[in-house]
Amino acid sequence: MSDHIRVELDAVDCICGIYPEERVKTQPVRVGLTLWLELDECARTGNLASSIDYAAVAVDVENLLVQGRFELLEVAAAAILKKLLGGRVTKACVELTKLAALGGKARATVVMTRPPN
Repeated sequence: MSDHIRVELDAVDCICGIYPEERVKTQPVRVGLTLWLELDECARTGNLASSIDYAAVAVDVENLLVQGRFELLEVAAAAILKKLLGGRVTKACVELTKLAALGGKARATVVMTRPPN
């Protein structure tokens, strides 16, 4: 299936990192989500119940990142995937980018894609 919804959060300020300064000061993390699901019925009927509420997805993911205080992007991405998969979503891809990695001299991105278990 190629139907998917893309949700992007420009910058979520959260605790994410292993270094002492990263454990006490938030830093911006860009989030990219790709969610695969069947969209034919939604396109035909205009009924949100046959799709997903991507505004709610964005809020849920932002809350998870802010409250999670993750040490690694990989762990954060896995937690997001666990939250997203199932129900209407048959496959998901999470991209997390630390915008201020290495003192702002580089950006580190983790990409994880999973089907449901």
